[in-house]
Amino acid sequence: MLVNSPVNQSYAHVIKTRVFILACSIKHGNYCVAGLRLANEGSGNNSFELIRLVTDDQNTDGAVSPDLLLKDGRTAGLFDSVEFYLKPAPSLIQPENYLIQSPCDTQPVHLLNLKKVYEYSYNEKSLLLTGIAHNVMHSDYIFYNNDKYIAPEVLNQQLDKHSLEIRFINRVELYINSNNRTRARFVYKNRVYSSISVTDPFYFNLPYNQTVAINNCLALFSIGQPFIVDGMHYKFLACIIPIENIAPLFSPLFDNFIKMISCD
Repeated sequence: MLVNSPVNQSYAHVIKTRVFILACSIKHGNYCVAGLRLANEGSGNNSFELIRLVTDDQNTDGAVSPDLLLKDGRTAGLFDSVEFYLKPAPSLIQPENYLIQSPCDTQPVHLLNLKKVYEYSYNEKSLLLTGIAHNVMHSDYIFYNNDKYIAPEVLNQQLDKHSLEIRFINRVELYINSNNRTRARFVYKNRVYSSISVTDPFYFNLPYNQTVAINNCLALFSIGQPFIVDGMHYKFLACIIPIENIAPLFSPLFDNFIKMISCD
């Protein structure tokens, strides 16, 4: 087989990669998975990149099916680490995308390894918290404005185009709207954000006509492809992680982590 044949080219740049999951939100009945790609593990020069895992399933716009998060009867979830063969697959709107792929024709696409957060060593916990802290953003706006969407012309003007952001939010209020969808409102850097779509399934079944408040949380935001009705790029709150839920998992590293993420 020729080295530069189309078959071989399709597997170029496919690398076995470990990813710490930070969001596993709902997308077309499957999952939109985001996390930290760990490069150079064990070298003393670790780097962390916030990425989105995608597939070639056009029917779900690249969503990840549940079976791809299953290994030996266990399902990957928040803070767990997964290992896949990945290939960079940036798009104009979502430059962080990595395609889950097989390394060759003879192997199916599958989850190579799964490690649950409670199985982490001290060093692995430190790696994860450091990676999160390094990726928390502190700029004035969440995705360039405080609206619930971004117009295509505004997005196209941005020099630092990206589609994933981690923020520390002091208080988020969640509620069910008239269409039975979970929405969020909050204040960030003295600017009000309202009617933000929530795709974190943990908050889908909230009591109707009530507001649920979450104080001091990490929030992972995403923007998607243009909405078919109006062409806008809507913001999604893909994962809400109360800080109090992190403490038991990552003690005694927690206090230093709080100092790193809460600085402006």
